[in-house]
Amino acid sequence: MKKATKQAPNEQTTQNIAIDIGYGDTKVMYDGKFFKFPSAISQVRQAQVILNDKESDTYAFNGSNFKVGQKATRDAVPTRGFNFLFKYSPLLIAHALKLAKVDTSKPIALATGLSLLNYKEASNFMKVVSKFSVNDEVYHLKTSLFAQGQGIFVEYPNQKDDKLICIIDIGYNTLDFLVFEDNEPSNELCFANQNGANKVIVDLQKLVSREYSVDFSEQEAKKVFLSKKLVIAGQEIDFSDTINSMTTQYADAVMDSLNNQAGDIIKRADAIIVSGGGAYFLDIDYVRKQYPHIHFSELPYEFANVRGYYRAAFSGGK
Repeated sequence: MKKATKQAPNEQTTQNIAIDIGYGDTKVMYDGKFFKFPSAISQVRQAQVILNDKESDTYAFNGSNFKVGQKATRDAVPTRGFNFLFKYSPLLIAHALKLAKVDTSKPIALATGLSLLNYKEASNFMKVVSKFSVNDEVYHLKTSLFAQGQGIFVEYPNQKDDKLICIIDIGYNTLDFLVFEDNEPSNELCFANQNGANKVIVDLQKLVSREYSVDFSEQEAKKVFLSKKLVIAGQEIDFSDTINSMTTQYADAVMDSLNNQAGDIIKRADAIIVSGGGAYFLDIDYVRKQYPHIHFSELPYEFANVRGYYRAAFSGGK
């Protein structure tokens, strides 16, 4: 794992924004505020495009038109795999800048991250997110790229006192395990896999489709997961028990996997920090019975990385 590639912006003229592009949601920090939106992209047929409408939510990109975010969830393309990030990150960034009301006519500095699972593609990813064209507008961003999970480490208050720190970042598609020794990343001990929270969402998607003969996108299944209910033919169906059982099984599988792959380093660590959207799946009291030195990051968990990215890139780690 490499330290962030960073270009120092001119603080007087540059607008600083941190964007954590997740497979489930895109998280944003700008001007001291946080927000998120679904990482949903759906292509729009030419006949559906509203021409000459400055308020249109349709984005022109690479010769096609797309909806992004909440309005794209119904027909969203699958978000698993690095190809999704490589292909559509410019659209998600453009949408984030629009929602944050960033003045795109002025210089913009971006802090973002990439999972260790895909970090070999860091150079290509940097090129994609640093310069692109959406709606015939060319974006040039001064980009700082961090490894997914570094943001969580940056905001941990005892990072200078604890000598050996493990980060468990449970994202939508990936689970990243990072180890920092004396404030430096230990590359040989870090790893990532695809045991993200989407495993529960995909199982729920299949269950709903099978039981009710209704085609559901992953983004729609995520809505059912969050609300724990489904409306079919005007009838509300309670999914609480099913979802609670699924999340318990997932949490057990995550901890078993980590114990098998990194049990020794977890036991020797001064502190273990758990965060990411998947951290909500874990029972804090149950986990701490196994590992009393486990900490959960500041809430909301899903914003931990974007908070850390912003702090590291624009506040000198403070």
